[in-house]
Amino acid sequence: MSDPTFPPDQKTVCEQKVEILDKSIAPVTDNKIPIGDIYTNSNEINPPVYAIIDIETTGLSPWAERITCIGVQIIRPTDGKSTAQHEPIVFTQKQNGEIDILAQFWNYILQNKVTKLVGWNLDGFDWPFIKVRSAFLNVPLGNYFHKYSERIDLMSVLKCGKWQKLETAAQVLFGEGKIAANPVILWHEDKIDELKSYNMKDVELTARIFQRCIKLGILGK
Repeated sequence: MSDPTFPPDQKTVCEQKVEILDKSIAPVTDNKIPIGDIYTNSNEINPPVYAIIDIETTGLSPWAERITCIGVQIIRPTDGKSTAQHEPIVFTQKQNGEIDILAQFWNYILQNKVTKLVGWNLDGFDWPFIKVRSAFLNVPLGNYFHKYSERIDLMSVLKCGKWQKLETAAQVLFGEGKIAANPVILWHEDKIDELKSYNMKDVELTARIFQRCIKLGILGK
């Protein structure tokens, strides 16, 4: 499968789409929210619903590369220091493509009424990638999560400097790391099950870091 690229004129169109999204956020009042509607009433939902996310891509630039899978785990706090969690799920489609991956992801976010995204290097990689690719492929965003208060980047929370690997944090905190594989190669070799396992492990490690931060009070109440 050839990877989509962004000629200069298309990149400009995508930038315009992202700018429009910034200006067109509107709340909804119906609890039955179909894919495509945008809600921003996260402050009205108590307690918050967290989505631990991690993506795999064909490269580092959302302008020239694509998303190959998105892993998600829903976590719901039960009190100040414990949580209830769903089984992690990975969205990936080799045949139907990136649009389906993004549409399934946003639909899942809507169904679970997620109010906060959580990830490792979330603001530096995963969130910008999801936002740009959704805009370019004309996939409606379920919730724009435009405020910093609606996203938790654990790399920033733990003040690991400008950039730190999830592998390093997991080894230090838990004595174990990521699966030793290259997700780009797994994708191009059609090893989808192995790619899903790789991504799910990243989601699991990120969720464990998040839960430890909650338990220790690092994220506050």
